[in-house]
Amino acid sequence: LRSLKSPHIALHTVRVILGAAGIVLLYLAFAVMPTAKAVALGFMGPIFTVIGAAIYLKERLGALRLLGVALGIVGAFLITRPDLDFFKGDTGNGTAFWTLMLPLGSAACFALCKILGRQLTNLGESPALLTIYLLVFMVPVCFVPALFEWVMPEGNQWLWLVLLGGLASLAHYSMAKSFACAEIVFLTPFGFSRLLFSAAIAYVVFA
Repeated sequence: LRSLKSPHIALHTVRVILGAAGIVLLYLAFAVMPTAKAVALGFMGPIFTVIGAAIYLKERLGALRLLGVALGIVGAFLITRPDLDFFKGDTGNGTAFWTLMLPLGSAACFALCKILGRQLTNLGESPALLTIYLLVFMVPVCFVPALFEWVMPEGNQWLWLVLLGGLASLAHYSMAKSFACAEIVFLTPFGFSRLLFSAAIAYVVFA
């Protein structure tokens, strides 16, 4: 328990709130648009992340790093064409526009969460501590919006939830560990592989 103490509680708190907001916005996006398109729109996050890391963390932006991010964004855009959503299904009251804002808002929250994670590792916090603080304290924060749509899981749904929790924990720990090893602007282009995995799994599982 002594190892869970941190002198940077304020930064952890802001990171938890941003992480929870990102999750809520992302699942709202999944509910109203195809998975691959929501993930592709979420790839605006690298723009926010790279700019934020350069300004807030003073990380160096080299030509190759910028090229890697740019190619990933262009590729995600060409594959999913999110711009087309601006011109269809809009009833004139901004419905389509605000639908697109869900994954974009999620991307912005996750970008800020990553930047704070990198700052905390720079301040000496361990990847394990970052993962524990984020996942444990997101539970009460996410419980509030969950109450509005709560449905008690049944049967094998509990197995899926356990699997989801395990994969999320592994993902957060891996990301925190990577922050301890390299700068955000170096790591960001590798995140574009999520589009390939998300599209392939969604195609097989959800047709």
